[in-house]
Parts: sequence; structure tokens; C-alpha cells
Amino acid sequence: MSSLSWIRATRRLVGLGDQPSYPQLEALMDSEGQQPYEGYRYASFIVPLVGLVIGGLFAFVSPYEREHSYIHSAFFIALGGVLGGIFFRWDHLISAERKRVRKGAKSLLMRCRSLKNLIGVEAPIAPSVGNVLEQGAAIYMRHVKKERFFEPSAAKQLTKAESAIEAGMARLLDLASPPSAALQEVELSQGWALQVLKEMQALDTAIARQGELPAQGSVRDTLLRLRDARGELEDFEAARVELDQS
Repeated sequence: MSSLSWIRATRRLVGLGDQPSYPQLEALMDSEGQQPYEGYRYASFIVPLVGLVIGGLFAFVSPYEREHSYIHSAFFIALGGVLGGIFFRWDHLISAERKRVRKGAKSLLMRCRSLKNLIGVEAPIAPSVGNVLEQGAAIYMRHVKKERFFEPSAAKQLTKAESAIEAGMARLLDLASPPSAALQEVELSQGWALQVLKEMQALDTAIARQGELPAQGSVRDTLLRLRDARGELEDFEAARVELDQS
């Protein structure tokens, strides 16, 4: 169930009616809008600084236990450095396009959860814009993986296609950046969003066609193996019948 389901239920309860449902867009907002896009970068600087401060306190607060305080100081400084390096690595494993998607998804998610939307003062997204984003989100959710921190490197072609879809979705989310539905309609009327969506759909079709090839090959290999096994059994049965007749 989407995290926005309670918003629609509340609107119906107070008599404001239901809003259009965008299941793929809501899934994208749930999966990406609640993920960090700048937090790891900030943590890579803040955590080592905190470790340095704590380590300094241990070094100077206990002058009568220098040996133990220096050990504790070195431990916290080293721990802060290691954690800072981990956060730095995680931040660089998130592509710039993915960060833009997360930022746009979070902004849209917060607008959907706002009081203005809840009481019906202002719709968070224009219906025509919502339809475009829904189609783009369906492609994004079909091909873009959630996390990459501990995955081996993917094939270059898949990575390139995935990155292109991320860039396309990030650009489409710019449609929802204007604060009102009327301004979003103006942004959509410029035509660039439909061109981006068309290219994403073409790429989606190309990926689907490429994905069919291994399946067809595996089916062909399976049929060949089954036919070879059937031929061996038929040859064995023919040889047994011939022996029985002799």
C-alpha cells in the first residue's frame, strides 16, 4: 500500500473527493523520495569531525590517565575517519541523476502530504502532468535498481541504459517543480517533456527486445536437449526391440 493512501482516505472522509491515482509514480515517491540524496555527502564530513572532537576531548580531559585517554582518542578519530570514508563511498555510488530523482520525488511527496492538499486548497500535481510522470515512473521502476552499494559492476550497456532512464526521469520530475497546477501545465505545454517521455519509451522497448533474446535462446537450447534425449530413448527402444526379435 502506498504511503499516500491515507491522504486519499482522509480527503474522502472530509468530503473532498478522491484524487487521480498514480500507482507507479507513488511507488517511485515511496522508494526514492524517502532515500538520502545529500545525507551521505554531509555525513562524510560531519562524522570525521565529530570523531576528531570526541578524540580531542579524551586526549585533554583526562590528564592523569594519558595512556588510556590517548588510546580512546585514537580509536574515535580512526572510527570517524573510517565511517566518513564509507559515507563518502556511498555518496559517490549514487549517480547525480539518481540524486536528482530522489530530490524531485521527495519534493513531490512532501507536497502530496501537505495540509494544502489534504484540505483541498491546492492540488499537488496537474492531471496531465501526473499522466506523463506516471508513464515515466513505470519505465523507471521497471529498469532502475534500488541499491548499488554491494552489487558487482553491471554490464556497460545496461548501466548506460539505466543511467539514461534515471536522467530522463529526473528531467520529467522538473514538470512538478512549479508550485501550482497551472504553472505545471505551462511547463508541459513547452513540449520538451513529451519528447523525453517518447525517448524513454523507445529505450524501454529496446531493452525489452534485448531481454527477449536470452529467453528465446534458452528455450531453443532446452528444446534441443529434450529432442536429443527423446532421440536417444527412441534409439534405445528400437535396439531393445531388435534384440528381442533376434
